[in-house]
Amino acid sequence: MRYNAFGVSNHLTFKSVGGHYTSYVGIQKKEETNLSASSVQKENWFEFDDDEVKPMSSECVVTKNAFLVFYKRHEFKASTFANLINEKF
Repeated sequence: MRYNAFGVSNHLTFKSVGGHYTSYVGIQKKEETNLSASSVQKENWFEFDDDEVKPMSSECVVTKNAFLVFYKRHEFKASTFANLINEKF
């Protein structure tokens, strides 16, 4: 089984005023490829901070302020697992 993160809830602590919450959400989108008949999953991440939403890089998702991370479990068929192993090695 494989798990992919799709959301992060953050808590930022401010000594003088308490704390503030933000969240990051990954949205998956299928994109058709020209090289084959299959499609590729592309994930776009967004930061939600009060009334502001802005795109962000997936490299910035993991921070010291994360206190909840939401995961989705993916189950593999035997053929999919074999293809994954062949790609890695």
